[in-house]
Amino acid sequence: MPDNDTPTASHHGGLARAMRRESTGTGATVAVFPDKAQLLEAAAVELVAVINRALDQRGRAQIVLTGGTSGIGLLARLADPQKNLLGQVTDWSGVQLWFGDERYLDATDAQRNARQAWDALVGTLVASYGLGREQFHPMPAAPAGHADRDHHDVLATSAEQYATELATAAERDPGVDQRLPRFDVVLLGVGEDGHVASLFPGLPGVTITGRTVIPVTGSPKPPPERLSLSLEALNSGDNVWLFAPGAGKAGPVGAVRSADRPPAASGQQCAMDEVLPALVVRGRVETLWWVDEQALSEG
Repeated sequence: MPDNDTPTASHHGGLARAMRRESTGTGATVAVFPDKAQLLEAAAVELVAVINRALDQRGRAQIVLTGGTSGIGLLARLADPQKNLLGQVTDWSGVQLWFGDERYLDATDAQRNARQAWDALVGTLVASYGLGREQFHPMPAAPAGHADRDHHDVLATSAEQYATELATAAERDPGVDQRLPRFDVVLLGVGEDGHVASLFPGLPGVTITGRTVIPVTGSPKPPPERLSLSLEALNSGDNVWLFAPGAGKAGPVGAVRSADRPPAASGQQCAMDEVLPALVVRGRVETLWWVDEQALSEG
């Protein structure tokens, strides 16, 4: 007998705007749009539908946000007063907002994903749409003077703090992984090198098991210190959306379109450090790549 714990993929007006959809050997679907602007408009509409569906089914929705130009651009589209998408969400008081990763910087630093998300959308939700500040869950910021202390210990403690916050939320709205709340959708930007969140090719993050939040050091993109959800945590989401518009993303987009089978999952015997992290994240219900025509170019 079907119940609310058995989610299914259901698309609405947003994804219907895609020029076409392609199935891949990895199990992911690639949705192709004419350009980035139309892609983000469609994603904003689809995200509202996902939130409302979760609210209808169980009275709450859990969304994992991402930074970058696509992630913050999506939030800005949601907040566009001319679109009135925020008013279409049935109850913002039932929505919890999390992050897939964060730059380990001072809380006021403009480079932090949480700061950019607040400026683009969350501040408006708190001021005008009934979202409580306690529903916004930024990852810990770097404490004052952390540069003068053992970086690894401070970073590891912050990772544990966020893992504890997630575990507490899971008590009220458990996901398939009992350490985590049920993520309705995990939003991820795809880097030109195929990284997602702060899981980078060649770094050990993608191979780590047994943790939901991991400290990241030696990031090839500044700043070098970050926090990230683990691959296990990302893959616990019902839906994983990967945003890869632009010619610079042609490499990872080409890789997912040409793959004939999913790469082995974390924990299995394989050269995980040689696998693009973007190819090993997958939603329990659906894995959806949002790309534009430029991302399909060969060079």
